[in-house]
Amino acid sequence: MKKLSLVLAVLMILGCLAACADKEEAPEQTSVAASGTTAAASIEESTVPEDTGRYDSEGFLLDDLPELNFNKKIRILGWKEVTFKEFNTSEATSNTVDEAIYNRNRAVEDRLNVVLEYTVVAGNNSNFKKEYWDNAQAMNNVGEVDLFAAYAMAPSRLTINGMTTNLNNLEYLDLSKPWWSNDMNNLISVYGKTYMATGDISPTMLANTYALFFNQNLVDSLLSARLKEMNADSIYSFVYNNTWTFDTFFSLCKDVGSDVLNDGKSADDTFAYVGDNVAIDPWFYAAGLKTLDKDADGGLVISDLWASEKTGTVVDKLVTFFRSTDAGVKNSREGASENDKTGYNAAFKNGTSVFLCQTMKTASSYTEMNFGIVPLPKYNSDQTNYRTMAGFTYSMYSIASGSGNVAESAAVMEALASDSYRRVTPVMFENYFKLRMSQNLDVYKMWDIIRNACVCDAGRAFTNQLHDYGWSYFRNTVMDSMNTGAIQYASDFKALEEKLNADIVALNDFYRGADK
Repeated sequence: MKKLSLVLAVLMILGCLAACADKEEAPEQTSVAASGTTAAASIEESTVPEDTGRYDSEGFLLDDLPELNFNKKIRILGWKEVTFKEFNTSEATSNTVDEAIYNRNRAVEDRLNVVLEYTVVAGNNSNFKKEYWDNAQAMNNVGEVDLFAAYAMAPSRLTINGMTTNLNNLEYLDLSKPWWSNDMNNLISVYGKTYMATGDISPTMLANTYALFFNQNLVDSLLSARLKEMNADSIYSFVYNNTWTFDTFFSLCKDVGSDVLNDGKSADDTFAYVGDNVAIDPWFYAAGLKTLDKDADGGLVISDLWASEKTGTVVDKLVTFFRSTDAGVKNSREGASENDKTGYNAAFKNGTSVFLCQTMKTASSYTEMNFGIVPLPKYNSDQTNYRTMAGFTYSMYSIASGSGNVAESAAVMEALASDSYRRVTPVMFENYFKLRMSQNLDVYKMWDIIRNACVCDAGRAFTNQLHDYGWSYFRNTVMDSMNTGAIQYASDFKALEEKLNADIVALNDFYRGADK
């Protein structure tokens, strides 16, 4: 039985905080502690479960795969724009996360006696409907691909076109295990059929989770009096006291912004908050909203929350705030000027914005700052949990319908995911984010809160079948309302509802008839 002492924990954290005083590099360039060092286990004294047959030496659950010897080549179609080198078996690198992924891939090859053969093509938002799709279709038609590892928008399109296999009830795949995103898998299982899955197998999902960064120096100079008026010692106090809500956030930001050059809102001004237009999306989920639900039979239906009175209130609050001088929210579809290549987001790094909504992976850009991090606020204190979302830039895995190695591919998926759970995620989350990217104990604690806040939504997973309204309707309505000042969220949604219902009927019809 293994014990981790509190004294050792304190020494680890103090050593980490001292190291954070120096310049940090990006996760793809920084060496951190070896895989398996679980900082989460060291905050409190922890014990590895006594049933050591089910757990490894660090206390991580093991999978249930038997000894297997396939002597097969498993062919995987990946996408080249993925953040980490998810599809690497050729060489180890100095990047610690990439190295852990390389070691994972080699370990799975050795364990199952397989060769992972990757074909990697352009497949992000700009390319998955063309280059990735063309390759997937051609390779599947002639049985030359076993697994699709695709940008998160792509797998539903593969599925609806009959190119993937139902993952439920496969001998070697257990989607109930903790290395799979149970939230995602439950949402995208329609009538008990699941064709795509993700979780620890794609470390980029965690890295692309949205949070609120803040500049502690600006908090001290601009908000200290206001914090005192609100009976808060720090921004973190609101999180700990369950008062970190939309209204608290907006009150904290009120009248902080200023038009420095008296030339209208620009990236040169001082802001309470900045974010690009993609960072509008997580506010929808922060308020506890969602686009789709399930009916009693397991089919998809429009959620009452997609266009509820509450949703209208959220849009109204956001538009009012984003239109004020306190916020800088740029539509990233617009061309960037020569002196403003990153839009308003640059104001945060330049020290002229208190808050920034961005993904966890961007923390490495702010290590020379005195930065803090918190989850996005709740809609109100009655909301049970903090909520956020991950951007689309992670991989979903599917088994190709044209594969002659379905059982072997299922075993490879399970082995990759479970090994990631024990090897890759600890390196990235525990050692990199929680230790290297924590300048104090409050930040250290926030990483867990943010990670646990990440939710999924079927409307995003099936966004192609919904003509992209699964993500675009909320975002674009907020943007359009910012530009015009007129908010017509509910009325415009009513006009769209018939089309959405037709899309959902088509989706449900496909799943009803699939695999018969």
